[in-house]
Amino acid sequence: MQLLFPKLQYIASWMGGNMSYTMESLLQLLGPKQVHEMPFSASEGLFGIPYQLNCEGGIAAINSHFLEYIREQDIDLPNPPVLCAWELEQGQHYYQIITTSAGLYRYNMEDLIRVTGFYNKTPVVQFVSKKARQISIGNERINENDVTEACRQTCEQTGIHFDEFVLFPTRENRYCLVVEESGDNLAEFTRQFETTLRALAKGYDVERRGRSLAPIRLLETRTGALRDYVNAIYFRSALP
Repeated sequence: MQLLFPKLQYIASWMGGNMSYTMESLLQLLGPKQVHEMPFSASEGLFGIPYQLNCEGGIAAINSHFLEYIREQDIDLPNPPVLCAWELEQGQHYYQIITTSAGLYRYNMEDLIRVTGFYNKTPVVQFVSKKARQISIGNERINENDVTEACRQTCEQTGIHFDEFVLFPTRENRYCLVVEESGDNLAEFTRQFETTLRALAKGYDVERRGRSLAPIRLLETRTGALRDYVNAIYFRSALP
C-alpha cells in the first residue's frame, strides 16, 4: 500500500463507533498517517464539525440545525427532560434530537453521543453508537463503541488480532465473544478483554460486581464463518 500511495499524507475517515478498529488495520497497511475525522453527519444533516487531526468527534454544529439532547439514562422515559447544547456536561452520554429547516421537528436520530470537551462554550461531541446497537442482559447497556474499543485495546496489549469478532448475550447471563480460530492460547486474551470492557462500560462493571452476570466466554469458529453470518443477516435475498 505504501508503494501504491507513496505521497499520501492524510486519511479522511470516520473514527467513531466501530470504525476505530478498522482504522488500526488501515494504518498498519499504510504506515503512520495523519487522520482527519469525517464530519459527524447523516442524510438528515451535519451535526459535528471536525477541527483537530487524529482526534475523534467535532464541535456541535449549532449553526446548522437546532440540536437538543436527552440523557442516555432518560431516553426510555415517557416524557424525558430535553437539554440544549449549553446545558451538556463533559464526559456524559446523550441521545441527539434534531430540528431542521427541511422540516424534521424534534426528530430522534437514535445517535448516542459523548461530550468530550468544549470549544469555547460549544460542546465537542463524539459519535458512540446507534441505539439499536446497544445490548443488555440486565441493565448494563453495552454499546458498539465499548466492545470495539475493548477489542482494539486487548489486541494491542496481547499482540493478537482478529479481522472479525462478535459479542452477543446468552440465556446463561453471560456474554460470548466469538472470534475466528487463530491457534493462539486465548485464555489471557479473554481475561484482558473482560477487564478492559469492565473499565469502559461502567454498567457492565456494576452488573459483574453484583454477580448478576457471569464472566465472558470466548468461542472460536472457522475462518470466514463470521463474515458469512453477517452477510446472511444484512443481505438476505429471495434469490438463490
